[in-house]
Amino acid sequence: MFSAEKVDCLIRKEAAHSFDKVNKHYCYIFFQESDDVLEVEYASSLNAKDLLNVTGEYCDVYVVDKGFNWTYVIPHERDWGPYFYRRKSNGR
Repeated sequence: MFSAEKVDCLIRKEAAHSFDKVNKHYCYIFFQESDDVLEVEYASSLNAKDLLNVTGEYCDVYVVDKGFNWTYVIPHERDWGPYFYRRKSNGR
């Protein structure tokens, strides 16, 4: 959806910066290769660099807020992403 440009989203540094700034009081973290979901409360200090694995390469990870109003995606492809998408309000 993001790499195929099916939705308007921020990419790379702009995406990471927006993720760092967005309200993360409560969010979910999903991993592509797992059926587990992490429910994280009080995640305000969570930032994009925290989601890098120990080798410094991106892994497939998806972070969304409780209301699914925004999504931050780190794909496994090193040359793509990360992506940040914010759902448009009904008034726009």
